[in-house]
Amino acid sequence: MSLLLAIRKQKFSFGAVAIPWAAFIIFALSGNLLLLDYIHVLTGAIWTGTDIFLGLIFIKVVKTLDIQTKYDVAQRVLPMTLFFIPSATVLTTLAGLILAIRENTFSELPSTLIIPLFAVGAILAVISFIFILPASLKIRKMKEGQRDEAALNDSSKLLDNLTIYGAVQLLFQIIIIGFMAYFVAL
Repeated sequence: MSLLLAIRKQKFSFGAVAIPWAAFIIFALSGNLLLLDYIHVLTGAIWTGTDIFLGLIFIKVVKTLDIQTKYDVAQRVLPMTLFFIPSATVLTTLAGLILAIRENTFSELPSTLIIPLFAVGAILAVISFIFILPASLKIRKMKEGQRDEAALNDSSKLLDNLTIYGAVQLLFQIIIIGFMAYFVAL
């Protein structure tokens, strides 16, 4: 299944991705740093909240579900990760990078802080695009009526993996939030 077909099947997801991106483009072109900061903080907070849900709350719930229920949950709830998490990764990072450049933040920091900051950002992107996106695409490829044992097992494993990816991503988000708090305190 192609990405475009997956998008067509999840029409609600289009708005969840298109609206923040439209606001970002408008705010970035306006040159208003307050509005750009708003997009950066809001999408970052929603992204972090999603990972809190996946990695701290939902991971506990998933462990208690039988394999059939995991399949149903994977088919109905988590394909939104296909759209939201990678989009939030790029949008939040891009808005933050533009803000840092426009506010000349990097010139005030030693390279010993800049390098780890970019490393954490790269790790977040890898988790989103190398782990979460492919797992979400695989879940979307599974047919609603396909409930053979192999599909149930695959879906269950993908759902378990998505919760783990959310937990790992949350850890790195907390690290990068710590960096940002440190920069503000300087």
